[in-house]
Amino acid sequence: MRGLPRSDTIVSRWLIYHGALYVSSRGRRTDQKQAAESFGGRLARMRADTGLSQSALARRVGVSQSAVSQMEAGDRSPSYGMLVQLADALGVSVAYLVGADVEKLSPVEEKHFRRYRALSNAAQRELDAYVDFLSTKYARNDFDAR
Repeated sequence: MRGLPRSDTIVSRWLIYHGALYVSSRGRRTDQKQAAESFGGRLARMRADTGLSQSALARRVGVSQSAVSQMEAGDRSPSYGMLVQLADALGVSVAYLVGADVEKLSPVEEKHFRRYRALSNAAQRELDAYVDFLSTKYARNDFDAR
């Protein structure tokens, strides 16, 4: 059994590879290295959008900074358990982390979404209240402008 990948690593490779195939229906990726690179790029972008350094993300999931760096570079495939931990630390689902669309969001909306998900529950409630305030304020201004 030595030398064979663990079953959770096989599952994570399958998710990353097939997630990349699913997302890129316009230009299908069939090379596993390209799929891993797209996962690494997505991981790096989500980490940066949430304002975390590689070291900070590594501390949150209990690995070394070099392990995060290797995943972002596509040199290391995370296990399924690691995918779950990374998704939790970044405030996204595993499906989204490996490439599934949340919905049709612009890049700016995706960045706001990830940053919102990284907030504490109290901060999310405060932001929700502020968005409600802004919606009410601008709905009134739109009504007054008519």
